[in-house]
Amino acid sequence: MKQPTRDRPHPPEEERKEASLLDDLTHAEFLTLWRQSAENIRYAKSMQWSVLVYFTAICAIAVTIGVYLRWGDPTLIGFLFYLTWFFSISSVIMLISLQSWQAGEQRRIDFVTSKLASWTRKTLGIRSRLAGDFQRYAILGLMILYIEMTTFAVTRMMWPRF
Repeated sequence: MKQPTRDRPHPPEEERKEASLLDDLTHAEFLTLWRQSAENIRYAKSMQWSVLVYFTAICAIAVTIGVYLRWGDPTLIGFLFYLTWFFSISSVIMLISLQSWQAGEQRRIDFVTSKLASWTRKTLGIRSRLAGDFQRYAILGLMILYIEMTTFAVTRMMWPRF
């Protein structure tokens, strides 16, 4: 860092670089924890999208069976009706639990970040936490809305037939 002169005084307090107070071994452990949490968040996000894909496949299979049988077997159609609702509720519960897991991992990342050097904290803090939270929960809401709207559409096809 260059020495201050009359033309260039000391940077403001919030811009001064503070080194991490962690020793090298602890710093390495914290970075490992940070990476693990980031990987867990990515895994949970991919699982959320997988839940949507599997739920869509189950609904498509249920409708295909109904169309193939021309909605003629009331017992089977009733079974598919309840199965669709079971998977709908299960999928919503899984989406919410995966979102909760991501929030826990984000708290762990925030804790690890608080122990790193000031410039690292500043760099990681550039994105808006509020905007990120809004985006995450808006996507979760849209996923749940998709599941419920699909459930209503599929069960509406089955309802009068059993």
